[in-house]
Amino acid sequence: MKYISTKRVKKNIVYYLFVIFISVWLIGCNRYKDGRHPAKIYYSNFNTNFSNTYSKIEVEVEDDKVVKIYWPRGGWLDYSHITPAKLDKNGHTTIFWAVEARMYEVQLLSP
Repeated sequence: MKYISTKRVKKNIVYYLFVIFISVWLIGCNRYKDGRHPAKIYYSNFNTNFSNTYSKIEVEVEDDKVVKIYWPRGGWLDYSHITPAKLDKNGHTTIFWAVEARMYEVQLLSP
């Protein structure tokens, strides 16, 4: 029977605990900070065929999701209008407001 040293067993345990910790930490990490971020938004209204691009709009991010869009003249869209949408690794997401037949393509300008 082969003898395994206590030192080696401890080293392996520490290594595996480290790997598990890093894996859990990476899975639980948000890619984007919670708070306001500048964004570029392409807006499209399918009922009126109107579309426009807004170059520096503030959006609010929580848990890697766009939860609120702030318009320059004081209005906003939030949970009562849109369903929060998850940002991809490039800071992009598309939000649909089905009731009003509107689409918002959001691209964060900074992380």
